[in-house]
Amino acid sequence: MSSIVNVLVVGASGNIGPAIVQHLLSANFNVSLLSRDGSIHSAFPSIKVFQTDYSEASLAQACKGQDAIVSTMSALATMTQAKIIDAAILNGVKRFIPSDFGLNTPDIVVSTTKPKKQILDYLDERASQNLDFTWTAIGAAPLFDWTLKSGFLGTSIPNRTSTIIDSGNEAYITTTIPQIARAIVGVLQKPTLTANKYLLITSFRTTQNQILETAQRATGQKFEVTKVDAEAWKKEGVEMLQRGDFRGIGRFWGWFLCKDGEGHGAPEKEIIVGNEVLELPQEDMEEVIRETTGV
Repeated sequence: MSSIVNVLVVGASGNIGPAIVQHLLSANFNVSLLSRDGSIHSAFPSIKVFQTDYSEASLAQACKGQDAIVSTMSALATMTQAKIIDAAILNGVKRFIPSDFGLNTPDIVVSTTKPKKQILDYLDERASQNLDFTWTAIGAAPLFDWTLKSGFLGTSIPNRTSTIIDSGNEAYITTTIPQIARAIVGVLQKPTLTANKYLLITSFRTTQNQILETAQRATGQKFEVTKVDAEAWKKEGVEMLQRGDFRGIGRFWGWFLCKDGEGHGAPEKEIIVGNEVLELPQEDMEEVIRETTGV
């Protein structure tokens, strides 16, 4: 496969998009952005922005001349991603990276990952029909640095609090946002090696107790700790979602990843570990926490 130079990033905002754009620019890719009509990307004023209403014509204009497309839009927008995939194929785009960044999406199918699995299946189908078109999906999650800032999984750096689910000793893999961005750069620099593959990218394997201990050491402060039962935590999350409080999703994922004896967060199944393919080393958790907190 020929080298990839021109990259279109879809939805370059939110938690992941800006980091991906910055890493692509640093790696000397020609980057442009695809944005909904009226959206403004003030963080990258010098980058060309294609405005779109996701019509066939506007997508064709954005896709022409692109070698690859990286989607960072909401993974729930299944139909919109499918439209972009179709436009990419019609206009000669060679590689599509979907907005996946989920935990082992091919094997773990729950309500929040079904749209991601649908897109993976669609990419596989379309690539089999169009041999010049390929895809790579990046598996990761939870986003370690983001969860510490938001308290999504129970430990909040800003609040100096930690909710420990069950014993706190259930291991799970996690990934930082910069590690995902580095992985995307690596995929585009090695297009032949990464074609039509789902690559699991990790930063390290840890537990809630290890995170708490490391966060307290890195900040030099004691955290207020609350212990909860995993099933009760899940029940609370369901009730929150029923009230329209989407913070309940964090309760669900906390139960899914941290319930004692389940092992969902550190899958042992056969899956390609992208760190090895892309030569990405594991990160140091304490160093990441210090960077996240600015200590």
